[in-house]
Amino acid sequence: MTQPYPLQHQVQQGKARPPLTEGFFRIARVTQGLLVLTALMHVALLAVDWYFLRFAERMIDTPRRVPMEDLERFDTVSMLTGFTQIGLVLLTGSAFISWLYKAHRSDRMNESALEHKSFWAIIGWFVPIMSLFRPNQMINDTRRGADPLAVTPVFQPFWWGACLLGVVGDRVVAGMWPTGDEPGLRTFGEKVKEAAMWEIGFGVVNLVGAVLAILVVREITAALRESPLGLRID
Repeated sequence: MTQPYPLQHQVQQGKARPPLTEGFFRIARVTQGLLVLTALMHVALLAVDWYFLRFAERMIDTPRRVPMEDLERFDTVSMLTGFTQIGLVLLTGSAFISWLYKAHRSDRMNESALEHKSFWAIIGWFVPIMSLFRPNQMINDTRRGADPLAVTPVFQPFWWGACLLGVVGDRVVAGMWPTGDEPGLRTFGEKVKEAAMWEIGFGVVNLVGAVLAILVVREITAALRESPLGLRID
């Protein structure tokens, strides 16, 4: 069989690029599964925020009729949803970064089409300012590596925009929730209502981002399976 691209495309700094094994495609499936769970989590969080909104309205309208048990339930639900969200985001993020790094440094990449080193697939998420654009660039770089003629799909800018807006929204809303030092239950309820309304809005953005992330992983993984470099003769 004819080699589609010169072998030097598979060599980086004098070392052969590692081949993509079935283990990589298992990581891709796990990443997609975790993104599905993340999307379902955001649906659940929207329901929780709706509960918080209704609860806040009760505190505003009839603060004296809100039993202590409801306040304790509010604290418990807030704590559980917070820990669940943090844990799932960390797990999903780790899987996504691992998937992207292994894809970018693999033997399916046409190095003449790459613009960035593979380590940026990891550290690009954590460097201030650069994290606003480098992860998206690494997705594009991986797509070009698999197919230099590939075109960025229309959904990808919306995915990255949703990611950035979701991160900003989470930080903004985190500072809006009441601390418990408010003078009276009505004031406490007003702050809960405001925070819940904003969180519902950003929750929809996060849900859209999770769904589009699934499409990103599926599309790049399919391109890697079909990459001509995978057909080469060693």
